[in-house]
Amino acid sequence: MPKTKFLKSKFSTHLAIPVASGIALAFSQPPFRIWELAPIALVLLLMLLEDQRPRLRFFVGFVCGICQYLVSLFWITGFSFPGFLVVVIYDAALFGASCALIPMRFTKNRGVMFRSISVGLAFSLIDSIRSRFPFGGLPIDGLAISQADSFFKNFSIIGGEPAIVFFLVVSSSVIAKMLLRTFAHNRANHNQNLMKTVFTGIIALLLIIAGSELLIATNQTNGRNYFKAVAVQGGGKTGLRAVINGDQQQVFENQVIETDNINKSISFILWPEDTVAVSGPFNQSYQYTVISGIARKYNATMLVGVTQPAPNSQFLNLAVLINPNGTIIGSYLKVHRVPFGEYVPYRSFFQHFGNVNLVPKNAIAGTKPGELISPHGKIGIMISFEVFFDNRAYADIKKGAQVLFVPTNTASYKGSQMPQEELGALKIRAVETDRFILMTSPTGYSVAVNPDGNIINISKLGIPALTYANLGLIDHLTPFDRYGDDPPIILEGLGLILIYGWIVLKKVKRI
Repeated sequence: MPKTKFLKSKFSTHLAIPVASGIALAFSQPPFRIWELAPIALVLLLMLLEDQRPRLRFFVGFVCGICQYLVSLFWITGFSFPGFLVVVIYDAALFGASCALIPMRFTKNRGVMFRSISVGLAFSLIDSIRSRFPFGGLPIDGLAISQADSFFKNFSIIGGEPAIVFFLVVSSSVIAKMLLRTFAHNRANHNQNLMKTVFTGIIALLLIIAGSELLIATNQTNGRNYFKAVAVQGGGKTGLRAVINGDQQQVFENQVIETDNINKSISFILWPEDTVAVSGPFNQSYQYTVISGIARKYNATMLVGVTQPAPNSQFLNLAVLINPNGTIIGSYLKVHRVPFGEYVPYRSFFQHFGNVNLVPKNAIAGTKPGELISPHGKIGIMISFEVFFDNRAYADIKKGAQVLFVPTNTASYKGSQMPQEELGALKIRAVETDRFILMTSPTGYSVAVNPDGNIINISKLGIPALTYANLGLIDHLTPFDRYGDDPPIILEGLGLILIYGWIVLKKVKRI
């Protein structure tokens, strides 16, 4: 590839472009949600990375990541500023690794699509690692979430969030390649090369767009056996942490008061996570007596979030299912806990670096999927943080879940940044699983989403609200429902191994 005006080796260029790209990526994330900025930022970044050495590519990516995550992860400062800095640096380093991992030299003369696919493999693989390590991963503020309102989210049907990232980056790489051809210095055969690149790029982009629309057309938005459900949001102040200044009794009373305002015929009531805190077994508590009475009053099934003490200073984070007769018919114990939120890993070590008393007890992790049999059919459950993880939705659907519920608690976050992040994840989970989803939080958002990822009904933050929705049962399985996101991750890794293996063989032959 000939040198271009765009790639003059100036330090100011190598700094200005990643800074601008990082800021653009941050504004593509919630709460700003300007999804178009993500591909624009990636195009600029990939143009700058063209033919650069791995160390420089890592530096460019690291700077871009720092500028992005300083904004998009700012919500962490409400809990720990040192923790915020550690996470920003770690995530920025992984973003830099994405840029350094691109096999630039091998794909130099291999064509637009081959090179773009290699770029997509590198970014998607590192993003998958970020979503899994350490402590179970942190997929919040990833590239996939930025595309929750774009057509790229449709690719989650075939491979979850890794597929979204792959096709987003491939598309951006194709555009970057076309622009680089346009700026090329060497005019020899320039028009011929440019026309070939532009033609290939346009065809590739059209196929990607058409493919996304074809995928969403396969979703069975019209379910069967519809039932009327309501998500109850008790309301209250946001930005309050339960350990410091929470009032569990008030939270419970707010839920009861707002539930009494139900004035429509409904058959399912969803309460948020943590709205019922008991000091002993739930089925022997005053709260259970009240909730059982509510179920009988409305002749409705109820799913309520319960925290219950456990031995050895631990606790259970449960979603309890109650039938219209007021009887407990099942419960789900949260599997994917929030590190440093619901438990402190290596507590004896981390206590030397900060106040771990904000998490005085560790939650016990569940081991079974959130799939329960209700009077309406098989329901799947993801509690709060779990909505960010493909594998939690996959586990429920694999067991036969026909509709999904998300009791969550975002009351401890100030502003709309984290609630909006959760909303973005919810849209992706709906599309990839082809299921209706109903989510509720004590202070918002409470929202119903259809299988196309479109909002049916949504509440406002902080105020009491009843969010009604007609939810249908769906048995249709997408490729994601059948296989999850492990196959695309494995293919990404194998693809890069083959590419780098070929590079090694080429070097050996030259020797």
